[in-house]
Amino acid sequence: MNREKVTFSPNIPTQVILDGDGELQPSKNGDEEYRYFLEADRIMWVPPEVHAQILRHGAREGDAITITRVKAAGKAASTWTVEHEAEEPAGAALRAAETAPASRTPTPQQRPPATPRLLDSSTPETDELPITPLHAQLFAAIAAAIDAARDAEAYAQAHGLVVRFTAEDVRALAITAYIQTARSGGRA
Repeated sequence: MNREKVTFSPNIPTQVILDGDGELQPSKNGDEEYRYFLEADRIMWVPPEVHAQILRHGAREGDAITITRVKAAGKAASTWTVEHEAEEPAGAALRAAETAPASRTPTPQQRPPATPRLLDSSTPETDELPITPLHAQLFAAIAAAIDAARDAEAYAQAHGLVVRFTAEDVRALAITAYIQTARSGGRA
């Protein structure tokens, strides 16, 4: 059976649906590549860094992923991004941010509040649980990471570059911000 070979044009996201796990294959020029069979009788060969991202996202047979070969203006080398369509909720927030107009950076007034409303634990009429200072700090770190990733993508796009953050990237940003806040005694 002849399968259609998927090629990755620079800076154009390409969605594929996996039809099995990747298999290491030597390429014609001697480099290592991973071969993936895809739905709709398609096939792709990707470098090890793409294979590693697919594994990190936990994508499996039947999962939709979006792969982008990112090539910056004036740079010879490309980098790769992989988004796993099943990732939620940070991945969905970032994908929604990608569709926002790139010509403007959101102002703080346009963003949801960076910290949750702290509840008084003595109010029995509410079904909501009180939010502890630890919870508020963690929420603030996650919200800040999402906002920072969205703003960085918009900034890069305004300068002719394609930068995409995965849910894993946002998680790492949030953890870093949270640890820094904890080390500084709760001050950002």
